[in-house]
Order: sequence, then structure tokens, then C-alpha cells
Amino acid sequence: MRPFDILRAVWDNKFLYILLMNLFFNAFEVSSQVTSPFNLRYHTQQRGGIQYVANAILSCKGCDAVNELPPYGKGNNNDFDMFFVDVDEDQTTFNSSSASLNLPDCSSISFVGLYWGAVGSPTNPRIKEKNRVKLGLPGKQSYIDLVADQDLGNFRNRHYQYFKDITSLVHTLPSPNGTFTVGNIVTDQGAKDLYAGWTIVVVFKNDLLPSRDLSVFDGFVPVVYPTRFDLNIGGFQTPPRGPVSLDFGVVAYDGERGIGGDRMLINNKPVFDILHDKDNVFNSTIAVNGEVAKNTSPALKNTLGYDASIIHLENSDFTYLKNNETSLVVTLETVKEDYFVGVLTSAIDNFNPDFKFQSQPVIGDKGNALLVPGETASFEYNLKNIGNDKSSITTFIDTIPDSFDFIKGSFEVKYDNESWIQLSQESKGGRYIKYSWETKRIEASLGAIASGDSVKVRYRAQVTSDLDKIKCAGSIISKYAWLQYYGNINTNWFSKEPSAAVIKNNCSLEGPVNILFDTQFGVKDTAINIYCSGTPVSDLHLPTGYALYKSDDVSFQHPLDKLGGSGVYKAYRKLSTGCEYSFNVIARADSVTIYSQPDNIEATVGSGVAFSVGIKGENVSFQWQVNKGTGTWEDIAGATERSLTIPKVTEEMDGYNYRLRITTPCKDYLLSVKVVLSVKKQPVSKPSEEPEPQPEVKDENVGALFVPNAFMPASNTQELRNFVVKGHGLAKWQMTIFNKWDQVIWKTDVIGADGSPAESWDGKMFGADAPQGAYMWAIEAVFEDGKEWEGMSVRDSKPRKSGVVYLLR
Repeated sequence: MRPFDILRAVWDNKFLYILLMNLFFNAFEVSSQVTSPFNLRYHTQQRGGIQYVANAILSCKGCDAVNELPPYGKGNNNDFDMFFVDVDEDQTTFNSSSASLNLPDCSSISFVGLYWGAVGSPTNPRIKEKNRVKLGLPGKQSYIDLVADQDLGNFRNRHYQYFKDITSLVHTLPSPNGTFTVGNIVTDQGAKDLYAGWTIVVVFKNDLLPSRDLSVFDGFVPVVYPTRFDLNIGGFQTPPRGPVSLDFGVVAYDGERGIGGDRMLINNKPVFDILHDKDNVFNSTIAVNGEVAKNTSPALKNTLGYDASIIHLENSDFTYLKNNETSLVVTLETVKEDYFVGVLTSAIDNFNPDFKFQSQPVIGDKGNALLVPGETASFEYNLKNIGNDKSSITTFIDTIPDSFDFIKGSFEVKYDNESWIQLSQESKGGRYIKYSWETKRIEASLGAIASGDSVKVRYRAQVTSDLDKIKCAGSIISKYAWLQYYGNINTNWFSKEPSAAVIKNNCSLEGPVNILFDTQFGVKDTAINIYCSGTPVSDLHLPTGYALYKSDDVSFQHPLDKLGGSGVYKAYRKLSTGCEYSFNVIARADSVTIYSQPDNIEATVGSGVAFSVGIKGENVSFQWQVNKGTGTWEDIAGATERSLTIPKVTEEMDGYNYRLRITTPCKDYLLSVKVVLSVKKQPVSKPSEEPEPQPEVKDENVGALFVPNAFMPASNTQELRNFVVKGHGLAKWQMTIFNKWDQVIWKTDVIGADGSPAESWDGKMFGADAPQGAYMWAIEAVFEDGKEWEGMSVRDSKPRKSGVVYLLR
């Protein structure tokens, strides 16, 4: 047929004419439709994965199409007037929607990218603000205003997509999990064939998941029907051997649930799953590996023009991807509708062995985590192959710290469902141990460990008794172990190197073994009570290895063999490992003095008496002696306290002499005065009897004090139940009661309105009844006329400001 006849026939068939015109113009558009080429935005190889947080920002009002579970349903944005959704109550947003992120425990963020796209006409009054949105982060009450980092494309001055890197914002959160809200996406409303939505692409690390090759690609490609268009993307790496497992994600706009004919192919094989048909892959769905996204608001099963899905591809036949590939071809087809592709992601499993490596706390044989010198400690590690390949020639390597000694024959291994077995230097089934006593290095061959299998290793070591090594290492030692192994399918050599500890999201991952030592043996500054010049340094009992130096001997060149007197000295030690230690030794030359001598006592047969001496000084010892009239002083057995109590006087004791011998730290001694015990046959009072009530104090002077010598808390007489000092005219006073160990057990300085002592001792000591016996008192007092109380006289003796009171029970 001649060309003119063809044109005439076309004109006569107007439908055919219109179709040819569409093909003409569409062909022109296809040749120039890539508004922004796809580029690699982010790439990493790590244990973890990729997740989407996404939602639409437009929907129909009151229509049931939003409840259509994919891949079923016919609802299209062409069929409904589309309006903003606005899930918040914030007056600053004209539209908003939300979705939640729920990463598994132990995850950390690597990359977070926010993408938003829509159709917006040039006449939209907000169109100049289309590169701005509001972002609500999990746990935050207010929005953050964002400006896009990049304009990824604008088609026909109506269709657009923008990108913003929000990784740093998410890193500021205590946890990335929670609800994200995006608002104020500029788009049209109140008409058909409109769409708008947003997606947050999250690349995360998780050491409990298999290793994967993770990639994010972005651009903006209009796919205008009818067309077939190829995109070449690359930058990833598939495993050199073994299966190639692939999760492929896509973010697209204006795909319709009720219009088929749109397909996506990878290396010429169609992409699909149970929610996405081969011939309608862009079907207004937000999903992850065959499940509709949860925790979105509004919860739209049909998003009417917005797609954000990750699809797991069945690649057992290697038609999607083969081994050792670094690029692929994405083919986009359409025969009935236009759509726009903005983001592509890939997560490809690395086919490797990969170990979760956890150490157990180091516990001593006494059951404590704080170890002491000479104690035996147990070291234990749990290993699990969480990779997707079996390991072979798996070698566990550890080094014993210098402060430990390895216990030969203690290395044991436990495989799944097996008992502990001891490894030796002889190979059995590829399992054996090598230990170097020189380098303290353990190398244990564990054989092959299948994917998913676990193995435990343990051994024992003894803490050294040499404090040098422990102190030099410190109270905490951090120690690493690691693995070396080969893959089975992927025969590469791998090394599981030590890594810093990670504690995040309530999960403790790999890290060092922390060994804790009890620091009670640590050397600190000390005061040594020395009372004699010339004391040998050997008598100071310094820690092993320390020598004593003068404090001004900063070079520690002249060690001392004895003390030159009181003052500050330096104890110093240098270890073979180079560590140096020193501490102060304070030598004091305190004097020993007797500030209160005992008195002669007159007693009756059957009564009790007590002698007491007041001593000032430390580290002294006591011994009471008696002279029974023979001229020889004898030690009284058991009388080694500051006070001597004789519960019951006998007639033969009349005329006995007593004294106290006080031995000083310098091995010399002091003697108290000699006192005499006079015994009468007729009893005046007995310890079991109550003491006589004391008369009222009558003194013509301005003030006076009288101190009784006994009291009985159980007495029927009120006056005798407490130790009551009587007096008047006091301006100030203080009385202190001491027990036989010179401990203060009671004190008062309270004066009544009439100038008399206002408090009395009830016989209590540290909250309990004090035992029967002699107690020393000491009083300082000043009367209202300014005179100081000189003390109390007994039987015309010299006045004394201290004395003994006898507590009767």
C-alpha cells in the first residue's frame, strides 16, 4: 500500500490514529525519561540488614479500597478524589502519617536516608516548599524542620522525589526503635490520579545476624507506558562460591492495584512474591518479605499510588544473581500505566562461617569474681557459628596473662549434646591443644563447626602469689581470645579478631574478659608507731621487696637499716617489669606518761576494791604486781589491764602493797606508785549491799562538788540508782567515764539552773548494761566566781580531778 493510502486509512480510523500519535510521543519520552540516573548511595558489608519505615500521605475519604489485602483488589488513585491524611494534632502540619521501626536487639544504626515524593502542580501555592518536610523522631514531642540534601528528579514539572540523610539525627536517640512521623509533604489534593508518600531506608548492624552485602541506590526514573527500560546498578559483591541469597527492595510512585502490565525484572527474571504479581509488581503496597507492614498510621493495605517493599527472591537456580557478580540489570516494563521508581536496595548474604563469641565471667575456686593471690580461676568461652557456612580447621587462640600460671591438662571442650572432653597434644579427629610455657599462648584446634552449632571451651589457671606481677598489671586485666578458621563452601581463611565490647539495647556482645583482683593487698601510706630511735627496719614488717629510705632520698640510692627517729620515711620497690611503687611511712615517737596514780584503800573483810592508773600513750602493756610483805614483787596472774579489781577482800590482805608495771614499745617500763590495802575486820559495807546515800553538799564557798564512789542501778533507793555528782555554783563543767580499756563510755557537760550537775550516768555502756566493776571518772569544772575546781580529796589525800566509781550489780 502506498504511503498516501496508509495515511488515508489511518485518518479514516480515528482510534488507530490516536494510538499511533501516543506511540510517537511516548517513544520520544522514553528516549529522555531518566530524570536522575540511579547511583550507589550507600554500601557496606557487615552483619545486619536493611529495613523500610514508610507510609502514604494521601488517601481517599471513606472508601473501602484502603482495606484491600495485596495482591487482591481493584482500587486505584485514578478512581478517587485524593486528600491529605493528618494523624497528629499539630497545628503546624497540613498533612502527616507515621510508621514504626523495630530493629532486633543488639542492633546499631549505620545509615538512615529519608526519601519523599509526590505529584504537585506548578499552581500549588506551597510548591516552592516541596524540598522541605517535618520529621518527628521516636520519643520526641516536637518536629524537626528538614531541608532536602538533594533533588533526585522532577518529571514534567509535576512529579518529584527528594532525599535527606538523617543518620546523625537518629544516632542522637537512646534507641532508634519507635514511631517516625513525616509531615508537610507538598502535594495536590481534591482530585484523582494523585499520590504522595515517604520512606526511611535504615541500614543497621547486628552482630547476632549473618554477614550481608548491603547497598542503597537512588535516582528518579519515570516509566511511561508502553515501554521497557533497563537500569544498570553495581557496587555490591556476591559470594565467590555457594548460594546467593537476595532481598531486593524498591520504592515507587503511582503504581495501581487494579491495573496490571507493570513488571520489574532482575537480569531478565521477573520479581514477585505472594503480595506482588509478576505482571503487577507495583501495586500500592508497603511490605517486607511477604508481610504487609505493621504499626503504620493510617494502616493502609492499599496505599493508592505508593509502593515501598522488600521482596525476598528465590535464587536457588542463580538466575537473579550468580557468584562473583558486582552488578545487575533492573528492567522496568509497563503496557498500561505510568509509574516512577525512586529507590532500590539489595541485601545479599555472604556465604561464610561467622561466630558469635562470648566470654563468661572469671570466677575463682572460692566462688568469687574478685581473685586473690594463689587462687585458681576458671576461664570459659561460648562460641556459636551464626554464619551460613561450616567452618573447618577452627583454631581457638588465647594468651594467659603474666599474673597467671596455666594448669596443665585443664583445657576442655564441649560440643552440642556432648559431654566435656579434655584436649591433649595428640590429634584426635582434628582436635588437639598446643601450649607454649614461654609465651603462655594456647592454640586449640576444634575441628569443623557446622552452621548453627555451638562449642564451649574452658581451662583453669592459678593466680600468681607474686604480688609484683599483680600490682604491675593492675586490679583489672582485660584479656581477649580469638578464632582462626577456613570456610567449607567458601574456602577462604577467616580470623575472628578481638573487638571492643558493645553494650547497646540491653545486649552485651563480644568484648574482653575482665579479670578482677581483690585490692585489699594494695599498699597505701601508713603510720607505724615507733617509740625508740635505732629500731631495725626489719622490725617494721614492710611488704616483701620494699626498702626504707629517707624522704629526701628522691633517687632511692641509700636504703636504711634502722630508724633515726620520728618523721616521714619512704618505702620503695622497683619491679623487674619496670613498675615502681612507693608509700609514706610515718614514724611517731609518742611518749608514755602516767597522769593518774592509784590511791591507798581502806576496806573491810568481804568488800570489793579497785585500783586504777591513768595512762597516756599507745602500744603499751600492763602487769599488776603485789608485795605481800616479803619484799618481793610478784606478778598477779591475769591482771593485765589498766585497772585491778579485787572482788572480795580477805583479812590476810591487810598491808599488801600493789603497783602497776607499764611496758613501752621500746621494751623499757614505767612503775606506778606503791599503794597499800588496809583491811578491817568489821565490815563497813559489802559489794552485795547498797552503798550509803551521800549527804547533801554544804559548802560556804560559792561552789562545791562531791563525787560518790559507788552506785547500784537495781537499788530500791532512787538516789543510789545512778552515778550522781552533787554540787552547786558551777559556771561550766565536764565529766567523762572510761571503762578498763580506756574507752569513753559516757560524757556530760550539762548544768542545771541552780549551777548543779544536771545529768547522771545510768550504768549503761554502748546501749547495754555495763558489767559490775570499777570505772574511772575525770572532771574539769569552773565555778561562778571563776575559780577552777581543784579536785576531790579522800582521807586528807591530795585533791585529784579523777578517780574510781564502783558499779554494783
